Amino acid sequence: MALTLEEAIGRVPQWKGMKPKTTRLGGGITNQNYRVDIGDESFVLRIVGEKTELLGINREYEYAANLAAGNLGIAPQVYYYIQPEGYLVTRFITARPLPPDEIRQPENLQKVADLVKKFHAMPPIPGSFSVYDVVLD
Repeated sequence: MALTLEEAIGRVPQWKGMKPKTTRLGGGITNQNYRVDIGDESFVLRIVGEKTELLGINREYEYAANLAAGNLGIAPQVYYYIQPEGYLVTRFITARPLPPDEIRQPENLQKVADLVKKFHAMPPIPGSFSVYDVVLD
């Protein structure tokens, strides 16, 4: 059964007794994403959407992948994982998209290449996910 936003926040031990400010974030096709501000820290709480298990998403694998990528500095750091629901709490990153003309600058292309190398050098994570296999099943 899905948790409410308040119930999910209450399941994060570090937040017990605190009154966070929450803001619903746009985007997210299958999940509800919220910015959670507590003191001078900001997080993203991702609440799994209804029936997303029909898409073949394994939340344990997803958590492992996010944890590994966060530890390498190529994704937001995982702060907490709410089980068994599979809700993920990560650090909020203040950033902006890079426009095409900016991403094409040699120094930015080098940064992207370095991140791709880090990604491909990640330790193996359990499981795999193929959208093609989900469609074929």
